[in-house]
Amino acid sequence: MSERDEYIRKFDPYRDEDGQVLETSEMYVKRMQTEHLPHWPEEVLTEWFYWHQGHLEKYAFLRYETFHFEQQTWPLAWIPGREAFDRGDFCDKFSNIQLRAEKKMTGLPITC
Repeated sequence: MSERDEYIRKFDPYRDEDGQVLETSEMYVKRMQTEHLPHWPEEVLTEWFYWHQGHLEKYAFLRYETFHFEQQTWPLAWIPGREAFDRGDFCDKFSNIQLRAEKKMTGLPITC
């Protein structure tokens, strides 16, 4: 396994022998904040890493542990749309944004 792969794997949720995720998002966030990413807020860890594990390699060169976050409020006009994504059609898949924002989503992520 390459150094890059080892680096990315440390951010994976715990899995069973069949590859199914064992951790809830709350368990995952607590472990990440304790062991690897102490400066990362719960919401970002949940949305970026827990729900999208398996897609972290693209920006791994930035060294995730160096990130720091600041909560800000932006006018809606400042928030980028389709142009912020590699694929604009990705936006069409956002069917549960409000549920996630209200933390009503439960369960474990789909295995990638």
